[in-house]
Amino acid sequence: MTERIDKLPVVLTSFAYREEYFRELDGLLTTVREHHPDWLIVAGRGPVSGLPPGSMEVESPWGTHRWTPPVALDVNDFETAFFNIVSLKPWWISQVWRMCSLPDDGRLKRVLWSDADNRFNGPLDIELQPDSELVSGCWSQNREMICGGLLLFQGKSDGTIHRLIDEWSQDCLGYTVTPPPVGKENHPEDQERLTELLGAFPYRGGEIEVLKLDINKYLCCPTDGDKIERRGLVESWYMSARMQRPENRNRNWPPPEEYRRHAKIGDSIPDANWDPYES
Repeated sequence: MTERIDKLPVVLTSFAYREEYFRELDGLLTTVREHHPDWLIVAGRGPVSGLPPGSMEVESPWGTHRWTPPVALDVNDFETAFFNIVSLKPWWISQVWRMCSLPDDGRLKRVLWSDADNRFNGPLDIELQPDSELVSGCWSQNREMICGGLLLFQGKSDGTIHRLIDEWSQDCLGYTVTPPPVGKENHPEDQERLTELLGAFPYRGGEIEVLKLDINKYLCCPTDGDKIERRGLVESWYMSARMQRPENRNRNWPPPEEYRRHAKIGDSIPDANWDPYES
């Protein structure tokens, strides 16, 4: 029998690396707590002054931690740092997976990753088998690939999903060793590698249920040009377009928090002079 995810215990996790993302993370967690007050949250911020480069402070129900990722994160090298931060996400999820436990069953884990610039506009209504080895995420409309902005992993602590996350993490850490911006197409994005692994994993000792979500509902890009064109249950505000290139870093984006929460379809974006989705 399926159950809605908003009726189940979940560990939601995200991190913000670079000060510009701190506000984004705070906004995300505000919407998560509003609609899912019982969920457990693991959130990280970095860099941390006085600690090794790349270190993040992690707040969790199991205490405060300091994690130092095994990759270089030079905030002054925009393109390489951005690529490494994105590739670090599977490692982060693997750390959370190992640390977390659910209050109803210590053997079962249910970890939901959300990008820091997402906003929840209501309780998630995803229906799933609550004890299956499962990966859930939105799927690209342009190519058959899972999108990395909202990902759910569920399974036993030592089960198939555990092995999948470990392999995904190790693969993506390998891409960060020499990730020059030129020729970056030779290094698959984290979501591309996850898609490949999901296709291969039935042959690696375990079945995985893949639950595909509607991207227009669960990872909606709300703007088109200078107006709001659509609204979703989860919205992605594409902070990466601003942060990926140094020439965009001072852009006035994303819009103010109040606007994001309450704008209606057809409303103009304040001070809009740039469309990040076309950059």
